[in-house]
Amino acid sequence: MTSNPVEFAIAAFKVATGPIMSPGYLRWHVRVCDYGASWSDHDGRLLLSISLAVSSPVRLGWDWRGWERDFHDRYLEPDDRRPAGLARLELRWPVPTGQLPTPSRPRRPRVANLADAAGAVAALVDQVNTTVGPVLADLEATR
Repeated sequence: MTSNPVEFAIAAFKVATGPIMSPGYLRWHVRVCDYGASWSDHDGRLLLSISLAVSSPVRLGWDWRGWERDFHDRYLEPDDRRPAGLARLELRWPVPTGQLPTPSRPRRPRVANLADAAGAVAALVDQVNTTVGPVLADLEATR
């Protein structure tokens, strides 16, 4: 168990997003292909990253496939029977950590306080929504 708010938030985010918790505690926009919370290799700050499925910036030949959609409107990679060109927009940004809760001492050994974990995840989700929300709104407006 850690008392470091950043380390705790990263662990809580990983648990909340699956596959550890299945289904995940969080739901993602249909364009989200990948996501993560980690330490910056550059300066040790907390980083969030989100990869979004976007339209190809170039016109590919007729035999090339792009993103496919399922009946839930989620973006899926096509199978490997034909060439595929898949464009992704990766957003990665440092996150201020002042609003992260400091994990309290567990009531039971090796069992994190659920309220602290929920608070850490909520703080990161707020950052994702604030940063990625306008980008998704712009992508959906041009769809």
